[in-house]
Amino acid sequence: MIRQLVKRRISSFPSTTREALLVASAQACPTIGTVDVSSLAPAEDAGVIVVETNGQVRFHHPLFAAAVYQMAGAAQRRRIHGQLANFAGPVEESARHLALATARPDPVVAAALDAAATSAARRGAPDDAVTLAEHALRLTPSERHDDVWTRRVTVGWYGYFAGDFVRAREIALPVAADAPPLTLFSSSFL
Repeated sequence: MIRQLVKRRISSFPSTTREALLVASAQACPTIGTVDVSSLAPAEDAGVIVVETNGQVRFHHPLFAAAVYQMAGAAQRRRIHGQLANFAGPVEESARHLALATARPDPVVAAALDAAATSAARRGAPDDAVTLAEHALRLTPSERHDDVWTRRVTVGWYGYFAGDFVRAREIALPVAADAPPLTLFSSSFL
């Protein structure tokens, strides 16, 4: 019932306002640098968002942001994430938008996500590393078996360090089953 009221309220805004709200809802920390502030005026007047003096755009309640995002179609969300990926920002944020803008396997995007996952792991954010690595795996073409195998291991590794042992195991078991057999006396050692 509350969701329907929120959606009705959002639907009453002009399309430019709904578009600006979608841009804001697609970001972790939206600012006036990435959102058309003049288009947000009706939403601000209605108490849906507030534009802070420091330039941050904040939804009064997370339910508003969730409703805006869910009301948009998949193609529209991908388009917005594609635009946001082009803004200068942290490598992880840009890569996340790039991943959410990409519907089909893309080795270039997967490689960018690998770099972002490494960055997240290095700064001590294993949960973010897992998410980014999972996106990299999702966007890896299936015919690139070595890349799929490596990215599965990476997701499992990050999952392990994030404390998600169940997920790490789910990812690792198929990797172990697909791994080449190990022999003690391989001809390469002779």
